[in-house]
Amino acid sequence: MTGEPENHSCPNCGGRLHAGVATIPFILSEEKVIVIKGVPSEICGDCREPFMNGKVADDIMALLKLSFLPPPKPREKPA
Repeated sequence: MTGEPENHSCPNCGGRLHAGVATIPFILSEEKVIVIKGVPSEICGDCREPFMNGKVADDIMALLKLSFLPPPKPREKPA
């Protein structure tokens, strides 16, 4: 949803959507949950469910992938 949402109603409850920021948990496994604050979203005024647009979701996925990369291996010094 970029700018004004095409559909101004929440797909869950039919409430009106408005631009805002949300705190959204991302469940990675049974043991790992990452919570990201300040996520640009369209938020339902009734049920408070946040909806991200595709660009925001892509950016968060890239960030999550970076945070779980293995650490770089140290370079070996020439003998």
